[in-house]
Amino acid sequence: MPTEKIRVGLKFGIINLVTVIIIAGIFFVLTHLGIISEPSKVITDEDLKRPIILFFLMVVRNPFLEEILSRFLPIKGVKLITDNKNILWTTIILMSILFGSVHGSWHHIFIQGASGVIYSLAFLRGGLTSSITAHAFTNFVFWSLILITG
Repeated sequence: MPTEKIRVGLKFGIINLVTVIIIAGIFFVLTHLGIISEPSKVITDEDLKRPIILFFLMVVRNPFLEEILSRFLPIKGVKLITDNKNILWTTIILMSILFGSVHGSWHHIFIQGASGVIYSLAFLRGGLTSSITAHAFTNFVFWSLILITG
């Protein structure tokens, strides 16, 4: 049922937000202690000048495309080839690392990489609708925070 898949997605979206806040908090402390460098910006000042376009990219287009490329195709592909859980989870971890790395600096491998694992869990639990919902919900919250804080 679509509403159940959306509910699953929202649940994993909330789990993801908590996870990202924890990891970002650790990075914040380590950065301010001078232990690590500051992460690169994912959102530019130019992006902030176009909030509607930024909304479309962050909340509509990117979750849809990224979930197809990073969850649907790899997970469905592995499941078509084998039932081996080790291969499945190796694929999920590798795709999550790749997902994180395309978002910016090495810091993003941890933040968006953890998100990739959580979106994969949403996908395994409720399919593509659930992982897109989790991703879009997370991005909507961050888009809102970006607009509020500038």
